[in-house]
Amino acid sequence: MKTSWTYLNPGRRYSICSNFREARGCSFFSWMDPPVCERSRQIIPGLLRRVNKLENEVTKFEKEVGRRRSTEHPDK
Repeated sequence: MKTSWTYLNPGRRYSICSNFREARGCSFFSWMDPPVCERSRQIIPGLLRRVNKLENEVTKFEKEVGRRRSTEHPDK
């Protein structure tokens, strides 16, 4: 099972043939979740951008904390 992150189907799960993109693959494709409503299509991409931005900030701050700890306590 995979998850779509396209504009029209953000977070919608689907199942495909494991060889879907190969010449010998079949064309099996099936949505596992119902269609995403219009309101969700409007909200989910913005929320994902916000989460990604916050995760990047956390990573940046964790690196900064690690850097400061290593310069303040080089023996640890």
